[in-house]
Amino acid sequence: MCGTAAGTATNVRTDVRYRFTDAQSTLSSNEIYRAVAGFRGDLGSAWHYDVGGVYSTTLYRQQQLGRIDPAKVATALQVVDVNGTPTCAAVVSGSDPSCVLLDIFSTNGPSAAAVDYLSFAQGGGVFRERYEQWVGNANVTGDLGEYGIRSPFSTKGINIAVGGEYRSSGYRSRPDAAYQAAFGSTPSTLSNNAVDLYGEVNVPLVSDRPLIRDLSIGAAIRGSEIFRGRTGAVDVQDRRQLAADRGSALPGELQQGNPRTEHLRTLVERQRQLRRARH
Repeated sequence: MCGTAAGTATNVRTDVRYRFTDAQSTLSSNEIYRAVAGFRGDLGSAWHYDVGGVYSTTLYRQQQLGRIDPAKVATALQVVDVNGTPTCAAVVSGSDPSCVLLDIFSTNGPSAAAVDYLSFAQGGGVFRERYEQWVGNANVTGDLGEYGIRSPFSTKGINIAVGGEYRSSGYRSRPDAAYQAAFGSTPSTLSNNAVDLYGEVNVPLVSDRPLIRDLSIGAAIRGSEIFRGRTGAVDVQDRRQLAADRGSALPGELQQGNPRTEHLRTLVERQRQLRRARH
């Protein structure tokens, strides 16, 4: 320092930038594993089943190499004169007896002991993460036409489908002791589980008749339950479809929970306009 503070123990804030010869780096790896399994079959001529599952996991690893502790750099730059020997102020005060001074003006660079002191333990440590998910589902479909359950005006039977799905997701982070000390990260574990149940029915009212190829109504319901999260609402749908020939169809859908009544109203209004235009 110069001026009135020259030769005193006064501290001033300054900005020092220095490039260490040993590279500070991060090594990262990401591994992804996935397994899929399932089977399907028939339960007689009217019923069919489909069962499947998926397991996936992602493993992430991050290793720090040669990381320097900025707090120790600041400590190592605080140097006082002790009987003609440059010494860390922290050693004199006893706040950090292991301090080794950092000489940034030497042409030889910092000493090995200084670099050792400034470096985080194990170069900064290792951080590990794991993402994991399980998904399982089962579905059963049936054609009640095989039992003669159909509209007298249709050649197609009533179709039904029921099923369920289970999902489990998990996250886990495991920084080692050196990483925690260097970056303040702590281990954490999160999980989320969900169950969905659903069903659907389609009832052909008229099929393969003059002017009407297919007239059917249908309904669907789905319920979701999420554990350690938000509970989803039950979704109910009412579907109708009219096909006058093979090239045209008028679908409509009413939904409770996620309504789409405006969509159906628009289609009905278009149908009325077309009828007026023909007349």
